[in-house]
Amino acid sequence: MTRERMKVIKIVSELLSYYFMHHIIDVQIDVQYGKEHVMITIVGQISKKPDDVGELYDVLNAERQVEYEDYYWSLLGEHRNYSELNLLGSLVDQGEVTYEDEHLTVKVYRARD
Repeated sequence: MTRERMKVIKIVSELLSYYFMHHIIDVQIDVQYGKEHVMITIVGQISKKPDDVGELYDVLNAERQVEYEDYYWSLLGEHRNYSELNLLGSLVDQGEVTYEDEHLTVKVYRARD
């Protein structure tokens, strides 16, 4: 499996961990793995918007750090804490976070190497 695909797996895993940490249910994940970019969408049901949604948005829209990418993605999954969201943000180019009708939707975009 390519390193690029392994990075996508780690991104999906961290997003799913975020959802599970917040007890979000009925989770659906869609991965569109194209030639030039990857778009990951995760949707789940939760009665109240998580308090840290703004922080999640900020992290996902931080500047991607290509020069540290191989190091950061290897660290994902090592510990369960907020700092891993910061690592996740360094692997994606853009993120969208919406909460509507008791559903949290996160979309992340990543240009392929």
